[in-house]
Amino acid sequence: MQNSRWHSIYKELSFDFGPNHYITDTNSLFFIQNIIKIRGSLFNLNYRVGRSEEAQICSLCNLHELEDIFHYIAVCPILTEFRK
Repeated sequence: MQNSRWHSIYKELSFDFGPNHYITDTNSLFFIQNIIKIRGSLFNLNYRVGRSEEAQICSLCNLHELEDIFHYIAVCPILTEFRK
């Protein structure tokens, strides 16, 4: 996965299971579930291996970018309010 072409965000995440790991008693179950979904690309997004490029475009905004996990959590202007 570290060199994966399809799961590019995975290599950026920490594999350290020390005190800063996201699975702790201080994080809510909702938070942990969403981190696991992000790490495993389990969100139901348009970006999937094998789909045509046109079918992978973000259906929420007009930027005509791939609706991958990075676009979903960091770029898409429609979701700006949820990031605050």
